[in-house]
Amino acid sequence: MKKILIAITAITFILALFLAGCAGQKASNAPQIPSSDVSAEVISSQPAQESAEVEIKDFTFTPETVTIQKGGSVTWINLDSVQHTVSIDGMADSDKLGLNQEFTQVFDKAGEYPYICTIHASMTGKVIVK
Repeated sequence: MKKILIAITAITFILALFLAGCAGQKASNAPQIPSSDVSAEVISSQPAQESAEVEIKDFTFTPETVTIQKGGSVTWINLDSVQHTVSIDGMADSDKLGLNQEFTQVFDKAGEYPYICTIHASMTGKVIVK
């Protein structure tokens, strides 16, 4: 019974997030460019930084993609009142991060490193190391 209640709560929450995201949209005949395509283009044209900070807020990693130099670090800080994690593909996983807690990872090799919140699988991001 508890599992069913948790599943219903999760589905209700996801539906509420979806409906909230659709509430402000207007119909238009003009072609639309998804905002994720635009921000990815802008981010990739920025020079690599030595380090970067990613905020975890409103169930989103912001910015979603960061570009750093080899040997640089990324620090994630949780600004949500709920716990989140940072699980980097092929690297370390953070503990559960509470409000205002941080996790920092150093990246010694060039490449692209996708990451996810293991508690909220829709939360994803990427670190690009040059």
